[in-house]
Amino acid sequence: MSYTKMSTTPVHPFCARGPDHPGDATSSQRVLCEPQQIVLREGARLFERGATAHAVYVVQSGLVKETVPGPDGEECIVRLVTASRMAGMSALAGLAYRHSAFVMQAGVACRIPVAHIEQLRQEEPGACQQMLADWQYAADDSDRIIAEFGHGPARARMARALLFLQSVQRAGEAFCPRRTDLADLLAITPISVTRLLGAFRREGLIAGSTDRCLAPDLARLARIAYPASPVPLRASAAS
Repeated sequence: MSYTKMSTTPVHPFCARGPDHPGDATSSQRVLCEPQQIVLREGARLFERGATAHAVYVVQSGLVKETVPGPDGEECIVRLVTASRMAGMSALAGLAYRHSAFVMQAGVACRIPVAHIEQLRQEEPGACQQMLADWQYAADDSDRIIAEFGHGPARARMARALLFLQSVQRAGEAFCPRRTDLADLLAITPISVTRLLGAFRREGLIAGSTDRCLAPDLARLARIAYPASPVPLRASAAS
């Protein structure tokens, strides 16, 4: 799999606000059901596993991780939610949040009350199709965690993670993964993360400070990430 940077971030159709009705007696109630833009601050929790799900969140910039507790009680990353993707999707089924969600990288998101989506389902013929697409995107995100970051040598998995993180940044923008997040994502220890990043930095595969990374040599990273790939990966398109 290659990661190609999108030139623009698509606007999710559920983020569109409904028309204003200033003379409507229920206009104040309608405002409460409208999507709202919120700031994502690094480390903040969007929602907690088991809590009543009143809204979903469409990430517009930044990065959100969804987690579940592992057998040892530690949080395991089961999904990375990137721009134009939706977090907290169990709300669409009327269920409590299945995951906890935390901001990995600061940005903004659109908070969409479930009541707004229910209204769209009744009024917009394409709403159900959009929901099915969102569910598929969520499944694809989880597949990536299993197949890309959970299989193979740690060095290759780290290269795949760095390629992915670079692909979701704006051109020339550094990414700032915490070592604990990379450790959780790749199921290795923080010490192993430090050693791998140090080796990549010495080899010129990544640049920047200890807490901000750039991947200037995407082609070499791709060869480490996918050594058996017979076709050159187009990871350099993200540069």
